[in-house]
Amino acid sequence: MRLTDLSSRDLSAFIALHHKRNQLKADLEAVFAKLESFGSRRGNSAVTKRKKRTRRNKRRSLGEGILPLLKAADSKGVHIDAIAKKLKRDKASVSAWFYGTGKKQAKKVAPATYAAA
Repeated sequence: MRLTDLSSRDLSAFIALHHKRNQLKADLEAVFAKLESFGSRRGNSAVTKRKKRTRRNKRRSLGEGILPLLKAADSKGVHIDAIAKKLKRDKASVSAWFYGTGKKQAKKVAPATYAAA
């Protein structure tokens, strides 16, 4: 579609829409500026990008936290609740770590209690 093919009525409607779009853009920029100023008053920006978390790093850090606890414990081992509380992690994720990754690195000495292998 070329502008020379438009009727005067279509051209005036196009111009009106173009002006309305520019006005909406200006309004949107003003809203973003207000959000930015609101966020800076509270100490953090209201519009932020979230950092992606990867599962691999989370699992690796879980094992890096569990293994020293097991090595520091005696042969009686450490209960899953105590590990989860110390590492500030969910009890289920700690239990899942022992079921999967930790099978070769820890041995079960009592229900929900593990010691270093």
